[in-house]
Amino acid sequence: MRRFPLPLSLIQDQNAKINSQLEGAKKKDAELARYRKDLEDLNQRNENELATLRKKNADELAVLTERLEAIQKAKAKADSDKENIRRQLDDVSSQITLGRWTP
Repeated sequence: MRRFPLPLSLIQDQNAKINSQLEGAKKKDAELARYRKDLEDLNQRNENELATLRKKNADELAVLTERLEAIQKAKAKADSDKENIRRQLDDVSSQITLGRWTP
């Protein structure tokens, strides 16, 4: 089988097309790498912001929990004081009823 050589101008045209396609591919690869880097940077920023928000949320939750515990403690004391006053009133009332109360 005999091969016929391709004309030099055709080879040069094909080389120019291939080189053009390679340059286009390199530009697309560089653009894709830039997009990947931008995406990684955005993901890192989002992760940092999320960690900051979680910490802030945990801190605020701790403060609110402390406040709630203080309020619950104050309510329990108020209920206890109220019950003590009620018992004292009941004692005074029964003493008055029995005529043994002296101010």
